Amino acid sequence: MAKSFDFHQAPGHLVRRAHQRAVALFMEETAGFDVTPVQFAILNELMDQPGEDQVTLAARVAFDAATSGSVIGRLEARGWVR
Repeated sequence: MAKSFDFHQAPGHLVRRAHQRAVALFMEETAGFDVTPVQFAILNELMDQPGEDQVTLAARVAFDAATSGSVIGRLEARGWVR
């Protein structure tokens, strides 16, 4: 007899739940700063590597260049990066 599939133990489900929890914790901890996880990743990388070009920055934070470009644009509009 085939064993039933336990969705709640499936690796994909567990990874998704861990991600949800990590984002929720991040949002709680940074609530007063109005920053997203993506913005934080880019800001953090820029602190370590000031002046880094967009393509390298995108690769280092595991985003595509278009995504990082739009995020950087929003950070510039807020005066957080130049």
